[in-house]
Amino acid sequence: QIGQYQVNGGTNFKVVLTPDASKDFDMESETSLYVQYDSNPSGANWTCRPSTQYQYDVQVCDLTVPLGAEVAHVAVRANGFYAYNDISVTYDAPMTDTFAGPIGNTQQINYTYNVTPGRAFKVEVTPNQPDDVSETDIYVKFNGVPWAGDYDCRSINPDEQTDVCEIMVPAGASTATVGVVGSGFGVTYSGKVRYQ
Repeated sequence: QIGQYQVNGGTNFKVVLTPDASKDFDMESETSLYVQYDSNPSGANWTCRPSTQYQYDVQVCDLTVPLGAEVAHVAVRANGFYAYNDISVTYDAPMTDTFAGPIGNTQQINYTYNVTPGRAFKVEVTPNQPDDVSETDIYVKFNGVPWAGDYDCRSINPDEQTDVCEIMVPAGASTATVGVVGSGFGVTYSGKVRYQ
């Protein structure tokens, strides 16, 4: 295992493995590059594993991160005793934000973020409710303020379940606004946003 990298859907993730033949003293060592999202890669579980004809070929995984992926796992497996490699990883780490607060019955509180088209936008909001009927719902709107009749994504899970909206930012969008709507009295909430 080389490392784990926080990623965001729609972004580029690139790994280049360059074997160094000058340091392979027995000239028989080989390495294999593996990349997988949200779990450790293995021989049977990988998103990218470049095939090579020659043991010293450069191996490249140049990927677009899928919607829903949050961590890219990179692993190199060696066969032999003297394998030596240079590895470079290039990616755009997502930005994150957290927010929390109290919210009144039918009140809407908005949070706005600058976004990039073609990248994932994800928001999760968990209500902390005093009873069995109070809750929160979330709405997301690009280039505008959401409400119950106009939104690009919404989540209206019942009761104390976490509401989640994950959506790709459309062409032409420059902002995403999250609307948290309260239902009931004495509700507080906490939220997390991942975006670029």
